[in-house]
Amino acid sequence: MDVPGTDESQGKGVADGCFLMGRPAGQGFTDEQPQHSVRVSCFRLGKTEVSNEDFAAFLNQAGEDAADHRWIDDDAAVGLEKKADGTWRAVPGRDRWPVSGVSWYGAGAYCEYVGGRLPTEAEWEWAAAGPDLRVYPWGDDWDPSLCCWQGNQGAPYVDVDSHAEGASWCGALGMAGNVWEWCADWYGTYTTGQQDDPQGPKEGEQRVVRGGFYGNAPDLVRGSCRLRQPPETCRDGIGFRPAFDASDRADSHDREDG
Repeated sequence: MDVPGTDESQGKGVADGCFLMGRPAGQGFTDEQPQHSVRVSCFRLGKTEVSNEDFAAFLNQAGEDAADHRWIDDDAAVGLEKKADGTWRAVPGRDRWPVSGVSWYGAGAYCEYVGGRLPTEAEWEWAAAGPDLRVYPWGDDWDPSLCCWQGNQGAPYVDVDSHAEGASWCGALGMAGNVWEWCADWYGTYTTGQQDDPQGPKEGEQRVVRGGFYGNAPDLVRGSCRLRQPPETCRDGIGFRPAFDASDRADSHDREDG
């Protein structure tokens, strides 16, 4: 697995730090406020969104569990197809597209398979915005050439390792556009005061998704923008990437794109 900012000998991933999560009053959407101070411990993060080829390998390993738990919707998974023998494969030419049509449960199952977990909402925003609170992963100024959005679509996606120039401060790719990404947290309102490694509400009805997808305008691919979806949702435009605790080592199932 290629993990941004990782020194494998030290077991470090995205550096720890304290940042202002959300946007100041009058900026962004109302659910990005109040802006509040958050400290995030170091962790490891997949450099890219999970690809169709890697999710297909996971589904083939999982077998009937995938159907039993409805981890993916065949119609929404535009880059995957189920063969006559019941096995899965990436559609030719779409193997490196981000997987889509995956529920929160399916995303979590894959993360567990590779020895990780979904990132918290705070970890995700820290990896996207960083210590200088970038509006977009690459900086504060909008650049339409640096991500897959409604004005710069692929077919409709682009490969997960595209737009290297649009990487975030820690080297993560595709944190703006291509697919929305599931986070671990239940969706809730922000509160004021210092928070250390927040995990979100203890219960809820919808989970957080971050990062925007190929059909969105610039406002929705900002690093602090947040949306919500029921965890059983399987739809085109929603994928994910795994996170790992800094002390964890990825096991033999890990693959290059994370």
